Amino acid sequence: MHTSQSRLVCRAPNRFKPSVALWQHFVVPNKALCQRRRYSSVVSNQPLSSSPFDHRTETHSNVLSECSIDASLAGVRKRDALDTSVRQGNTIFRKIRLDTIHPQPQRLRRRARPEVVPGIATCPGFGTETAGHPIEDIKLARKGEYEGKFIKNLPSTAIDREEEQPWVIPGGGSKLSGLERLSAEILRFYDYARPTKAERALRQASIKRIQGITEQILPGTTLEVFGSERTGLSLYTSDIDLRLPPKSGTSETTIQAADGSGDLLTAGEPPSKTEKSKMDDAMRQLKIQLKKSPMLFAKPQFARFPLISVFDYVSRLETQIVLSHDTSHSRELMEGYIQEFPYLPQIYTLLKVMLDVRNLSNVYLGGIGSYPLFMMAVAALKHRPHVAKNNLAEQFLAVLDFWAKLDTYKHGVSIEPPELFEKGSGGSGVRAQPPKAGFEFLLSLEDPANPSNDLGGQGACIKHVQATFRQLEHQLAVDMKWNNRPSLLTPLVPHHHTINRVPRETQERIGRWLLEHPDRSYESYVEEHKGKKLQNVRYLKLGAKKGAA
Repeated sequence: MHTSQSRLVCRAPNRFKPSVALWQHFVVPNKALCQRRRYSSVVSNQPLSSSPFDHRTETHSNVLSECSIDASLAGVRKRDALDTSVRQGNTIFRKIRLDTIHPQPQRLRRRARPEVVPGIATCPGFGTETAGHPIEDIKLARKGEYEGKFIKNLPSTAIDREEEQPWVIPGGGSKLSGLERLSAEILRFYDYARPTKAERALRQASIKRIQGITEQILPGTTLEVFGSERTGLSLYTSDIDLRLPPKSGTSETTIQAADGSGDLLTAGEPPSKTEKSKMDDAMRQLKIQLKKSPMLFAKPQFARFPLISVFDYVSRLETQIVLSHDTSHSRELMEGYIQEFPYLPQIYTLLKVMLDVRNLSNVYLGGIGSYPLFMMAVAALKHRPHVAKNNLAEQFLAVLDFWAKLDTYKHGVSIEPPELFEKGSGGSGVRAQPPKAGFEFLLSLEDPANPSNDLGGQGACIKHVQATFRQLEHQLAVDMKWNNRPSLLTPLVPHHHTINRVPRETQERIGRWLLEHPDRSYESYVEEHKGKKLQNVRYLKLGAKKGAA
């Protein structure tokens, strides 16, 4: 006869339970699949070490104790755990929601690591790591010396699947090499980012509307389209740039003041205080009239020249009206560079979106503007003449590599002729300008249209741009080596498609209506759809209220 041995029971609050290990191994990695409610029954005479997911028996008092302990471990309130209990005789059934209860202490909880496919590098700016966009690092750049960092994309709750992006090659492009895939995706991305026929119709209607309002305030003056909308480099997310052109009788190198006083501005020079004061009065009158118009919101911007930013609540188009010097010479140079480098528009478009999604193109925060970015691409291609002009992928990688490795502390960049020069080494124009104390890192880039104009003088975020280019260049090198990623470009422009999908659908819908009704105006569309459910119905009401004021 053998003596009976008493069973050892651990009643410690942090006891180890085999169910915890099984839960972490099998359930947590597949937690997204466990969305329905499950039932478990518990009855009498079981120690406190029993798992809440085992079908065992306990007394009612033990069940309550177990509920409170498990709820505390899982971070679930005791009342919520008890309210879902149902008693039938001596058995208590408890509803357990697998997607909210984790039966292990917080300090033991581990996040399930995503599946890592060999060859796919982890890009810090893609996927779930969008939270905590380093906007403070960007603002810090304007205060002086700082450390350049890789800038993540703007925060978004959207979940992008690489294989669903519009620029992904159908079938994955498995028969293409890494360089061939990159070239093909850039071409498809360029076609995607350009405005469609309907979007262009909407943009033209918006231009005509603002031009009509301006003629009422400044008779005889017609706003002139310039910038990317004029050169054909505009994206579907680009602003519309309008400027007050010179009146008849003035040369192309001068501009008459907005109030008609006859004061002229020399091209490329900012206005004097007296001239700017007169311009501000005229621009202020224009702003007041624009604010009275339904669906429009206008506000002045602090810039080198008088500038008004106009936002359409319904179409979500933004227009900038500026009184600046003539830009025909710069436009001719850009057209010449596009003829010299046929793939320059595609490279510029991708670079522009790469900076846009990271807020590195905001000139008010020290970002790189559109015209300086275009000339940065030209400068890189000019300084890498050995790169084949018919290979889009190699040209794009050459642009990233050039700016990632340039020492902006020592060298400035010239386009005509293509050469590097020592900062503050003497001479004329930008070369003669000594580096500003505390801002020796700023880029010195000569404007080929005006050698005395430094295109990099306001781009305080250049070190962030270089660090970002360096990281993304490495990302592309790894992805092209393995060539098994659904999309090579998605890590460069994460969430761009998802974030802008709703505004683009709105603009596409309005543009199609305008094309179907060529004899009707944009205001007619708004009036016809005023009572219907629009994406921007609250903006529509606000705009109508402002117009009635």
